[in-house]
Amino acid sequence: MASPKRFVTGFNHNVQHLGQVFHVQTEDSGEEAATISTHLFLGGTILATRKDAYPELRGAADLQEQVRARMQAQHKQMLRDLVKGVYDHKLRGVRAFQPGEIVLGSEAPAPIIELRPPAVPSAASPAPVPARPVPPPEPTWPARPQAVGAPQPPRAVPPPFRPAFCDDVVSDLSLDEVILAYLADVDE
Repeated sequence: MASPKRFVTGFNHNVQHLGQVFHVQTEDSGEEAATISTHLFLGGTILATRKDAYPELRGAADLQEQVRARMQAQHKQMLRDLVKGVYDHKLRGVRAFQPGEIVLGSEAPAPIIELRPPAVPSAASPAPVPARPVPPPEPTWPARPQAVGAPQPPRAVPPPFRPAFCDDVVSDLSLDEVILAYLADVDE
């Protein structure tokens, strides 16, 4: 029996750049083909591809660790290049399509197709349409008992919470930009 193909699970990230969402995908083809591929997508269109062959690692005891390290480095380099604008020139004329949107030739895009299971014809009469369920009534809670005795003085309001350890961490970057910078190891 032949040994199964060993491959390392890949990386996938959706990142926002220039107001559009890009998808970066890195995958391993397995020990037999010994190739790592990274693709940069915009709306289903591949803008860039990077490949790295690793035939010298076949049979290595730490094959998966070495392949994972190469995959991570290649994935991060694609993210760095995206942030630096290396692929910006490829964006001209590329249209990001929505899931289910179809374009044939130079025609205008067809409407988005909604997939539904086929209707099963009945033998005799149509099945009755079930009635809408009636929501349960809103629960009524008993009135809160009033405290007996002297009124309590109002509690002191604590000052607003301000952690002392993150004064220099505040940034004008959006969360997407912070995550992208972290993934690409880019200091802003």
